[in-house]
Amino acid sequence: MSSYKIEKDFQPGIDRLVNKTDGSAVMIKRLGAEVVGYDIRDKKTGKTIPVLWNNNVPEPSGDFLWKGHATVLFPICGALVDDKSNFHGKPISLGGHGFARKTVFSIIASENKKCASITYGISSNESTRAQFPFDFSFEVTYTLKGNSLSAAFRVANTGTCEMPFQCGWHPGFNTELGMGFHREDWNILFKKGLYYKLHAVVSEKSHLTGKRTPLRFAGAFNWSTPELYYTIFLETPNPKSRVYKFHNIKNGFGYKLNFTGFPHLAIWAEREREYICIEPCQGLDDHEVQEPFEKKLGVLVLEPFTEWRQSAAIHPYFGKK
Repeated sequence: MSSYKIEKDFQPGIDRLVNKTDGSAVMIKRLGAEVVGYDIRDKKTGKTIPVLWNNNVPEPSGDFLWKGHATVLFPICGALVDDKSNFHGKPISLGGHGFARKTVFSIIASENKKCASITYGISSNESTRAQFPFDFSFEVTYTLKGNSLSAAFRVANTGTCEMPFQCGWHPGFNTELGMGFHREDWNILFKKGLYYKLHAVVSEKSHLTGKRTPLRFAGAFNWSTPELYYTIFLETPNPKSRVYKFHNIKNGFGYKLNFTGFPHLAIWAEREREYICIEPCQGLDDHEVQEPFEKKLGVLVLEPFTEWRQSAAIHPYFGKK
């Protein structure tokens, strides 16, 4: 008998992947195909660890509060200057991170034998073409195996002309863990290698300036708090270096983040909130000076009737680096 199960409509519009043996579970909202819950169990202590930021906490101050948990980004990552651009004369008008996060996905497939896996999809329609004049299908497959969660992305050009796009994932990692930890108790660990820091305008839009600073190092990535609030943008040229660790320095718990298919990394947090977003992306925000969509950083162009696939994975570990 399988230790995995899938609970469709566990809550209205939310599905759940469950590993009954390890006590881990993932909840996915069909609006945006977004993971809204990812809980694992520490077998040594019996405690349930909430991996993702949970925004279901009252905020009496009324301050800005990020509403996401692990947003899916398509067909752009970041923002366009004035929310507009063009591709060889075709106008593109998209808000931050694109429309996928605001679209209800359909379930395409699922299985629960050696893992719990579910695939969601959307395709172009009259509404999407008004913003993004291309024919496409976009799928996200989430797989829970053991305590690990992977997200596999498939973009297909179903039209007769070239199609540009970007794609990414926006998981916000809970830094408190229900144990009283704080953001300062965590490190993001990098493999030895060459990285580039991409500089951005200090504003809510965070458009890139075009300046790149090479960084050759290994170990903990150091950030300043103001930078973190406005987003830190990094580029990792070597795919073998795109495996990072988000590590708690107090109890040795953490996550191995396998983002080998994504050349860009965005790191962001909000004031006074106990989470850090570590985002694998194919492409980032516009530059400060408006540019054609095909020149936006990291944009890929699919030929007619071709597809692109990449995946990202989170592998929890306990008490070791």
